[in-house]
Amino acid sequence: MDGYELCRTIKSIEGQSKIKIIAVSANAMASDIAHAKDIGFDDYITKPIDIHRFIKIFLRNLFAEL
Repeated sequence: MDGYELCRTIKSIEGQSKIKIIAVSANAMASDIAHAKDIGFDDYITKPIDIHRFIKIFLRNLFAEL
């Protein structure tokens, strides 16, 4: 199972659609990011990871429902 299939599976489980899923990938093309978001990923981080950007995205998604 790849990350796309896992994301689709989690989002399709009743009561789990609000779980935030952040993709982490070396694929940095705009089309890759758009495709991941179309699948259902809530955010996308490219490698190598910029720790400051990672923390910002993590916190934004963590507190999005509050």
